[in-house]
Amino acid sequence: MRKRVLYLSVAIIAVVVFAFAGCSDAGNDPDDTTTGALFSPPSWIIGTWQDAYDTNSYTFESDNITFESSTTTVNFKEAYKEADVSENITDSLYEATVEIESDGTVYTSVYKFEKTSTTAVDYSITTSGVTTGPIELIKQ
Repeated sequence: MRKRVLYLSVAIIAVVVFAFAGCSDAGNDPDDTTTGALFSPPSWIIGTWQDAYDTNSYTFESDNITFESSTTTVNFKEAYKEADVSENITDSLYEATVEIESDGTVYTSVYKFEKTSTTAVDYSITTSGVTTGPIELIKQ
């Protein structure tokens, strides 16, 4: 079981890194005053959530998300500043769909956080039609 969770954690890191590969600033207008993609997580998810093996964590703020692992930190507001972001928010679901265009191709990632209790959420990410997860995250 521990190997499977470790494998899934490594897979999530790989998917996240892949998702950001298209986030190059090359060719962007240096006078662009874009302030970044809008993330607005619901109040029930605000805080830090970590997997059971201390491998990955997400920190949700009122206007941003930060992903951290032992090898990378991703500030969504910065990483997705050129992306189109849409959100689906309910009392038990926070889903952020991010679309990035690079060289005429649109890359879509869907981050899904489903509340299973007041202290746990199931997290999954779908990129290029491949879903990784769900993995349980515990509120810290």
